[in-house]
Amino acid sequence: MKKEDIKVDDNKIINGIKLTNMSWEYKKEEYKEYFEDRLLPMYMSITNIVFNKGKLDILLESPLGEDDEKRYYLQEEVLITFESGIEAVRFAYEGYRILLEPSVYDAKKKEFTGRYMFKVENSEFIRWLEEERGREFEDEVNHYFILSSMLVVDVIAKSEPKIKKIGIRRITKKR
Repeated sequence: MKKEDIKVDDNKIINGIKLTNMSWEYKKEEYKEYFEDRLLPMYMSITNIVFNKGKLDILLESPLGEDDEKRYYLQEEVLITFESGIEAVRFAYEGYRILLEPSVYDAKKKEFTGRYMFKVENSEFIRWLEEERGREFEDEVNHYFILSSMLVVDVIAKSEPKIKKIGIRRITKKR
């Protein structure tokens, strides 16, 4: 696809952001919802990331809330685990990834979609890694994108993640 073949909708251009030649070289990345659980809280934070012996664990926690009797704080936890096959991990403050907003933001409702995990098709990150390595990956790899209220994590892995809803943690209020 060539730059000349694409009509750009001026209403969708973000002021101050320039499109580079790389923007035109490849098919656009697509963020497909990977994990759907509408019962999870709207906002979750990545609170712990551990990479040990080839295994990656990412813990997400909801903000503290109160129970009905106001005796405990409640906090929901979700653990995302990649057992093996990690090729790359990238962390960034979510504010630096502003171009991703249309993928995770409902423009009609003007709010966050509430989704935390996406599988990225046509990944620029995978293309960049292959360019840096000087060759394509021998085995199939996938790009997973995990979003939280302050941090985003990109994982390139041969294996699929396991997602476990740990449950709700009760924290006793101090009186």
